[in-house]
Amino acid sequence: MAPGKSKATSKDDSANSKSSDGQVLDIAQLPIQQVNQLAQSLDKELDYLQSSMQQMKDIQSRFVSAKDTLKSVNTENAGKEIMVPLTSSLYAAGTLAGDNKVLIDIGTGYYVEKTINEASLYYKRKIEFITKQMDLIQKKLVEKYNFKQVIMELLQSKIQAQTSQMQQQKAS
Repeated sequence: MAPGKSKATSKDDSANSKSSDGQVLDIAQLPIQQVNQLAQSLDKELDYLQSSMQQMKDIQSRFVSAKDTLKSVNTENAGKEIMVPLTSSLYAAGTLAGDNKVLIDIGTGYYVEKTINEASLYYKRKIEFITKQMDLIQKKLVEKYNFKQVIMELLQSKIQAQTSQMQQQKAS
């Protein structure tokens, strides 16, 4: 790789970036202002991905909690008084039925009656799906973070080059 060029992605020709029209751009040739804008754009993307990752973790923990709760629902506990969560902060008194069936929230206010085994399998599938999505987001996060590191190194080298050029001009 030529001096002054930086790798911008994990690919070998990583000092290049594809533009929206499919053309390859050499980011090392961009002016400082555009490199700075690219870094700011990457910051926003990283913030969005981190926020998405946190939301996925929250959803995953709710599914894990729901699946774990199913373990306490059995015929031995039939007739026991419980507090049923209606929302995250609203509970209603209830009694466990002994028929081995539960209502599960499938989203947007819809509930489906399932056996405990069916509900457990449903939550297992949801947890696996969310975990796969989190893996994809994590890969994107690492990719974007590495790209940002390269951009920051490029920006720093451009600023240093510009500063030394200005100092040389003052000296002459």
